[in-house]
This record gives sequence, C-alpha cells and structure tokens, in this order.
Amino acid sequence: FINSVPSCASPFGIPVKTELRILGYYFNSRGIAVSSWMRIHQRSIPVLRELKGLVLPLTCKARLAASWFLSKYWYHGTISLPPRQIFLTVTRIAFQFVWGNSVEWVSRARLYQSREVGGLRVPHVKVKCLALGIKAIFDALSEPNHPAHDLLHYFLGPEIRFFCSFQQNRPRSEFTAPHLKEYVSSVRRLRESHVDADLSTWSVRRFYVSLLGLLPAPTGVPELSVPRQIAWRYATAGWLDSRRASLQWRLAHDVLPLRDRLHRYGLTSPRCPFCSSHETAQHAFHECLVPDVLWHRVEELYGVPRIRWGTIQTLLQPPVPIRDRRQFILLAVEINYQVWIARCIAVHGGRARGTSHVLSLVRAGVRRVLQRERAVLGAMEFGRRWLTSSVLFEETHGRYVVHY
Repeated sequence: FINSVPSCASPFGIPVKTELRILGYYFNSRGIAVSSWMRIHQRSIPVLRELKGLVLPLTCKARLAASWFLSKYWYHGTISLPPRQIFLTVTRIAFQFVWGNSVEWVSRARLYQSREVGGLRVPHVKVKCLALGIKAIFDALSEPNHPAHDLLHYFLGPEIRFFCSFQQNRPRSEFTAPHLKEYVSSVRRLRESHVDADLSTWSVRRFYVSLLGLLPAPTGVPELSVPRQIAWRYATAGWLDSRRASLQWRLAHDVLPLRDRLHRYGLTSPRCPFCSSHETAQHAFHECLVPDVLWHRVEELYGVPRIRWGTIQTLLQPPVPIRDRRQFILLAVEINYQVWIARCIAVHGGRARGTSHVLSLVRAGVRRVLQRERAVLGAMEFGRRWLTSSVLFEETHGRYVVHY
C-alpha cells in the first residue's frame, strides 16, 4: 500500500515510493500513473524518428505507423485510457509520419477505416484502447477465477448490468469508479445500437469497428470530388506493391499533386509537361499523348470500345469478362504507375520517356508481378488465380510472354 498521510510516511522504517511498477504498469496513490503513458511515448518516438529517414509510399507508412509505432500503446490500453494530451500528441505525430509532414489531403476519419471502404486502417488510439479495455472487462467477468473478477463486480457498481446479469448477493460500490465510466458509457451505446447482440462473444476487432462507427462525423472537412463507389479491393489489392497501391489510392481519392491543383495555390503553371494542355487527373492518366496510346492498345488487346475515365480512376466496371478481370486490373494499375513516373520525370526536368519506353516498362512490371505471385502462391494456386485467361499473357516453360 502507498501511504499518502504524512504522519505515516515511513512505518517500520520502510521508505515510501510515489510509484510502483507492477507487470510493466506504473501505479501511484490514484491508480494508473500518467507517467506510464509518458514513458511509452518517450520510447516510441526514436522508433518513428528512424522510420522518417526512409522514403516509403503512403500505404507502407500507414502499416508501419500501426505496427511499429502505435502498437506500443496497446499493452497499457488494456487496463487504462490514454490521457487526452497523450492521445492528441500521438495521433498528430502518427499522421505527420504517414503524410510526410505535408498536407493531410484525406480526413483522418477516412483513414481510420479499413481498406475495403477506402481507408488505410490507421488505428484510432483512444477507440482501440477502449475496445481492448471492454474486451478485457468482459473476459474478467466471465471467468470467476480471474484476479479482477471480484474487483470489477464491486467497482462497476450498478452499471454492472451493461456487462452481465445483476447479482444481488454481491457487494458493490454505490457509484461506478471514475476510471471505468468511459467503458460503461461506450458499452451502453453499443447496447443501444446492437440491441440483440451478445457483446460478451465479440472480438476486439468487432468492438473496435463498432465503436469507430459510433464516432461523430468530422466537421469542417471539405468534401473531395471522390466517386461514390470505388473498387477499393482492387485499388489496394494484396498482390500490388506499396508504391502502385499508394498511387491508385491517391488517384481514387483525387489527391495527387497535379499541376491543376498546385496552380490553384499559385505554385506552378497548369500546363502538361508533354503537350502543354491543362493538366488534370483525367488528362494526365487518360487523354495525354502517352496514356492515350497505351489505353488504345488495351482496347485493341481486349476488343472493347474506348475505356472510360471512371474505370481508370476507380477500377469499377472493367469492360472485360470476369475471367479477365484480375489481369485487366493488373495491367491498368501498371499503366497508371508508369505514366505517373514518366510524368514526374518530365516535370522535374529529366529526359522525357517516349511511348515505346513506357510500354516496355509496363510489360516488365506485369512480368515482375507474375513472377512474384508464382513464387509466393505456388504453381497450383497461381494457376487458379491467374491462368484463367490467356489474353494478357501466356506461361511457357516458366517464362511469361506478355501480349500487350
């Protein structure tokens, strides 16, 4: 016990400590010490400082922020919530890393979402700690031999009814303990929104997703010109590397630093580096000289009419049969990536890449993905996923002949 009474400062000659460390947690006379969170924060900052020295695409940075930086807070998040100042600081630093200390073009509320709906699955620190804590409370209450079982029954007080059945023969506090009030409030809202659900069987992931959905919509965030429906499962598919997935994600969100956008801030001319037309996303990826030739070859390869800009940007409704869809998406993303690289080289004064050069790079990129998929999946699974059509490529003695 920690004695806070000065007259009993040192009974029996035992020195008094202001903090005790138990299983990695620091406790003081009021419970979990704020210094616990400060210590974690001080240990995690050097990790992020090392990662900042790497040139990484957006999707890769989001994964690193979740796995290397924010994950260090989850152990303490199981039994306590981060103080407001820690939560705000950690969130700000994480998103500065993800965006490279640049403008946050997409709202944080969107980035918290999963990739299936256009986010990057960056964890919301407070909501994740809430989900971990709620799951820990349910687990402790369901197991009579758990060390915290009786303590939770007492300190939850009358609000125990939101977690389990109310038992009259148990001693309990008249009021809910302050450190448990936010957990009780969150479970109450979950009960109201999921009336028939058995919350005691939920996983941490389900708690997190449900609590994230209960957050109020952000105010003051401008709406971007993003289509209502986007094939996110293709834009950030697992068989795309991080650079291509990041580019397609930015293109679908319409947040690429094109000259049309930069011209609005007076930073540069709005002219295309290839043809001096007004450079918009549609022009750069669909109508300019190089992409126009490349997409015309795609139309000839698949025997389809002119491919719409909406398909290029959102990957929705590919004009090909289902058996050709995966190969078509691979080719479309590779074209977008190589066109963007050629455009950036021309903008920054490098030697402009001609159509034939970009075409050869597209073929090489497609071949590289196929070789990687073959090595990862094995022959049988690779054949099931990729050899459903021979329009784009054929496999001959372990080599891939790209018809594009």
